[in-house]
Amino acid sequence: MVVVEFCDNSRDTLLREHSDLMTIWIPNLNFEDELCGKSSKISPRTQSAIDDLAPLMGLMAEAGDAVLVNVDGMPEGVPECLSHVRFQIREQTQSQLVGETVSQPVLINPWGWSQNTTGIAAGFGMQADCIPTLDAVTHVNSRQFSSSFDAVVTDSPQLLPFGDEQFGRMCHTMDACHTAFAKMIAAGYHRWVAKPQVSNAGRNRLLVTGSDLNAQQRGWLTKQLNQGGVYLEPWIQPTVEHGLQFYVQRLRSADSVPAVNSSNQNRSESIEFVGATRLVNDNFGRYQGSLISSKHDLSSECADSIQYGYQVCAAAQAAGYFGPIGIDSFCFRVSSGKPAVRLCNDINARFTMGRVALHLRRLLRKKKYGLWCQAPFLQHFNRSKTNNSASLQEVITTMQKLLTTRGENDVFIESVSPMSVGGRPVQTGTVLLAGNSPDQLLNCNTAFRSQAMASAIRG
Repeated sequence: MVVVEFCDNSRDTLLREHSDLMTIWIPNLNFEDELCGKSSKISPRTQSAIDDLAPLMGLMAEAGDAVLVNVDGMPEGVPECLSHVRFQIREQTQSQLVGETVSQPVLINPWGWSQNTTGIAAGFGMQADCIPTLDAVTHVNSRQFSSSFDAVVTDSPQLLPFGDEQFGRMCHTMDACHTAFAKMIAAGYHRWVAKPQVSNAGRNRLLVTGSDLNAQQRGWLTKQLNQGGVYLEPWIQPTVEHGLQFYVQRLRSADSVPAVNSSNQNRSESIEFVGATRLVNDNFGRYQGSLISSKHDLSSECADSIQYGYQVCAAAQAAGYFGPIGIDSFCFRVSSGKPAVRLCNDINARFTMGRVALHLRRLLRKKKYGLWCQAPFLQHFNRSKTNNSASLQEVITTMQKLLTTRGENDVFIESVSPMSVGGRPVQTGTVLLAGNSPDQLLNCNTAFRSQAMASAIRG
């Protein structure tokens, strides 16, 4: 039996030591539910959504790597950008480990570390000290942790309900919630949102106007308060949002926590900044896509947040976490109209869609920018046609003609999703728009989504 001596969780380090290293990617996109012990209650609809997006983790993979998918989630009609990846049935791969030894060095990369993925890694011979503890993972993914870093850069802190130290307020009692309601309303923020300790993708949150709660809203708050507290914050529309991607190395026992201060710009050799994307969300904060750049000029849009991100990552590292970290930040305007920056509104100690999007830079064909969009339109294609690949190509061709008519013939569109999984058409597909202007691509995204849905309705 060959057992890999994992130095850290860095693929590059291991590749230098083991030329035959294979990475197995585990797309447990319901990671937060696994942390909360809700994964066994997953609905068929949610499972289908996970199966649709799971193959996209292969965009981060190298040739020869494998992505584990569910027995009902084997992708078909895979685009060229995923043709280098092997897809394996998760259940079969796990059952093959029983009573067998692992003869090839393997690196396990899950979407996020949970009890389930830790067990899979152990089955492949991955050493326990090369996996962050579940306590560390849960802590860094909690609102309790992120609330300590919810700072705002503004010259008008008096216009924010809680000043510039924290954009929101962590509450553990109903009385504390009512106090927070009053502060937000007094500052002119009549709409607010409550988030539980662990949540993702805009799900499992409470959006309220005013301070009068109905029975259902009060019941939700009471439940979350009993499960560790809620984070209350004003509901605002950001002017621009960014996703910052970092990688944190494991601290060895002989290492000390790296110094983090302004003199070194909050940077450490054990913390790597991977890249920045601009987040594209709908008006309810739900993820629609990521804007990427062929270079690194998006980083200049959020330099303060990136610098602050090193401080966040150092704290996560000191808490025992190592691996990928995604940090969201956004710009907005206070009531006076002056700009402000929320440096860190969300911390994800796992891979993120923004991290996946960075790997699409190689597909930009010398264009300066790309917009990776997720759109729930493919579910309609099979109503009139059986060839969903042809249906999507028809939408892309129609959209290309529309762009040409509008004088935007320098934008190209490419599908980066499988056409079906488990023998059924995917419900959510992704495409890459590439061009030379962010505003141009954002406008094209709106037009593309409208065209895709119109084509689906006509079908």
